[in-house]
Amino acid sequence: MGDRLEQIGVNNSFEWKCPAHMKPSGMMTAEDAWLELDAQRGTLLDCLADLKNGEGVLRKTGMSVNRLGKLDVYQYICFLLMHCRRHIGQMEEIEKAYSAEKPAGAAAGP
Repeated sequence: MGDRLEQIGVNNSFEWKCPAHMKPSGMMTAEDAWLELDAQRGTLLDCLADLKNGEGVLRKTGMSVNRLGKLDVYQYICFLLMHCRRHIGQMEEIEKAYSAEKPAGAAAGP
């Protein structure tokens, strides 16, 4: 499962059809997205602090993405972090492509 879990953090590393309810709506600003990611990071760190004695291995959840199967709490948190890594990478690629398209001396911003 290690390789399949690592692939979650790499864009286009496996085939997956995004369900309609998970497709980006374009309604959230970049600033709001970063604030949400930061809040979720805090929640994950709080969960880890609460499970400091290894209790997270006692609970499992099913994960169909990339055929991961059953994940314990720690593996699920790793999945979420890898998923965030992929999205951050996608945003960086878009930002780089957008910056490359701008003529020299163009004003910053959309």
